[in-house]
Amino acid sequence: MKEIDNYKTKNRELLVATIVIVAIITWGLREIIFQSTGFGNRIIEIVYAVFIFVALFSMTYFLIYDDKGEKYNYNYYKYYIFLGAMEIIALLPFFTQKFMYGDDLWGFDNDFNGSIQAGLYFSRPFIGFLQGYVVNSDFLHIHDFRLFISIVQWLFGCSMFRLLYRVTDDKDKSFLMSVIAIASCIAADCVAYASVYPIVASLLLSTISFIIYEQTKMLDKRNKRIAMVVSAIPLFLAFGMYQIGTPIVFCLYVIVEQSKREETGKKRFLQAFKYLVYYGCVALGYLLFTKFVQNLTGVQAGQSARAEIGTSISFYLKKITWFVGEVLPQTINRIVEIFTGNILFNENNMFYSVTYKSDRIKIICYCIVIIFVSISLIRNIIKSKSLWLAVIMLSATLLCFWPFIILPESTYLTYYAIALILLLTWFFIDGIYSIGSKYLADKVISAISYILIFIIVLQANNYSQCVWVNYNRDSYEYVANNIQVAINDNKEIETIAVHGNIGPYVGGREYVIMLVKDVLKELGYYSEDVIITQYDNMNYISIFNDNELEKMEEILGKEKTEKLLNFYMHDEMYSRWIFAGGELSEEDKDFLRENFIATGQIAQEDDHTIIIDLTGFNTRNSF
Repeated sequence: MKEIDNYKTKNRELLVATIVIVAIITWGLREIIFQSTGFGNRIIEIVYAVFIFVALFSMTYFLIYDDKGEKYNYNYYKYYIFLGAMEIIALLPFFTQKFMYGDDLWGFDNDFNGSIQAGLYFSRPFIGFLQGYVVNSDFLHIHDFRLFISIVQWLFGCSMFRLLYRVTDDKDKSFLMSVIAIASCIAADCVAYASVYPIVASLLLSTISFIIYEQTKMLDKRNKRIAMVVSAIPLFLAFGMYQIGTPIVFCLYVIVEQSKREETGKKRFLQAFKYLVYYGCVALGYLLFTKFVQNLTGVQAGQSARAEIGTSISFYLKKITWFVGEVLPQTINRIVEIFTGNILFNENNMFYSVTYKSDRIKIICYCIVIIFVSISLIRNIIKSKSLWLAVIMLSATLLCFWPFIILPESTYLTYYAIALILLLTWFFIDGIYSIGSKYLADKVISAISYILIFIIVLQANNYSQCVWVNYNRDSYEYVANNIQVAINDNKEIETIAVHGNIGPYVGGREYVIMLVKDVLKELGYYSEDVIITQYDNMNYISIFNDNELEKMEEILGKEKTEKLLNFYMHDEMYSRWIFAGGELSEEDKDFLRENFIATGQIAQEDDHTIIIDLTGFNTRNSF
């Protein structure tokens, strides 16, 4: 009788979950359904709706019930609550203050308009659906969007904790790792940089996929096939959100592989190879689907040097050299950053490359990280009695960063490397725990874990405020104050010219122009009639895009445009023209200045023009 009651209760719970999930999907689709048209768009909408339902239902079931389908007690759920609390503390500045990083100014210039086309252009057909979950995603409401991203990230953390705890049977280590994934400095980068929001969704969906795949081992042949198909669905969605998030599966695979005890080396290798093939088949399915809907909708994928794949041996030798010489050291820096913030670094912006305050500090930090990572690797290889585990771990390390191994672009950013950072962080933590367990009592280890969590979360909060909020808000407020003064003086504004860039890490005319537009909107003065321009030199524009060149040629004519381009070199990767440098004669300066004034890219001072000088502003590089 009790079993029947439990069965009925479970059915009611799943019915409620189904209704909630359907409501969530409907909310996300509300604008797209009415604003997008055409057979191709409808196929994308249907695929998304069905697939996201499967993914969310699978995640809900996994988080609520154990492997036997029995509901967990509160003692288990409390860790989900604690994870949420840690994330709120770490990222609180993002929810209470508004700011935008460079690409955010570009990506959130307007409210969501229900378009799927931009996603198709970048071969990410499902990203438009995510923005549909937020009513307003412009500058004035950007903190709402970051709150949405953080909820998705929290679900990612909960899923990771559930998986890690199941395979390792170590609550403290699993919780610490999950906190690092969603409430550390590296997690802050993924939420603060709002334009890369699909990566967080991709991380969650990829994790759900791997969880389902990993559980297929406990099923019979028929159910295993069904589960394999179900596992492919969220991974397919993850590729369609942002491909860079999918390598997290290789990080998770290694962690699960380390927990195995009795499998032979040959079996380990075959299983790993099978999963790699499985991952590749899903990736291929995503590519074929994307090409299919691109053809149906008439949207051509954006062509860029960034999207080309290397084909030569020398190319991959250079990439491996770069990976070992740059990527791995910067990843070690991120691991150090998780626990120490910026204390040991010269820079406050750790989104890009960072340097240590001294070589001695660098050597000590590198030695500590490498020693504990090595302890973890060696210990697990010895325990497994299989060198195949070493091959799997080495391969997974490369696969965690595979998009930038095969692409010409050699850029290291936190969100690009999130899977790699988490994998090496796991090795680091595992090495510490393996040593600590030999000399310390379990209660002492547990206490140390929570002290580390406290430090990590506080460092993330400080990092969020000082690096992201303060850094990106400074130039905004400076521009706003200058414009406000002109408005208070009843000045009739026709042109706003900004001399300089937003900051040392954010250049580009579009970013500055978008920032000024956001300022005008907040001040209630925005008008399409106001001309906004930016330049970082009084005589020429350092960078301009290919689309600007077309407008310039219309004004200047072909002959003058060709002469002007002699001073520039073309950057194919980013489709832009960059000043070539060198000494300029007075005649050259006059020519450049005259033509850029003619095109409106350099403004002349008059009673209707506001010139805001940002040169030398926001160059601070410390907290």
